[in-house]
Amino acid sequence: MLSDLQQALLDSRYGKESESKSNLRKGWVAVLTIRDISMVAGGAVHESANVLFTTWERESGLLTSNDEAGNDAAKASIENALNAVRHNTQEVLLSLD
Repeated sequence: MLSDLQQALLDSRYGKESESKSNLRKGWVAVLTIRDISMVAGGAVHESANVLFTTWERESGLLTSNDEAGNDAAKASIENALNAVRHNTQEVLLSLD
């Protein structure tokens, strides 16, 4: 699977570090895979996947911070972007019916 290869490449480049850094790399793998696959659906799915990528890029570093408010805000922002991808994907799938 593409995401497994991406994970292996990131692990080899940055090494196996703390669990939190490993989780951030896994998040990058997921976000990159979502963005790549969203190109097939195009339209709102691809646009929302790009927003997810940008949001992850901007907010993911806060997920490991000791700033609880910043951490919570980052989680909410990422979750909102992810939910938009899910919603747009469901809309496309329902339209195929």
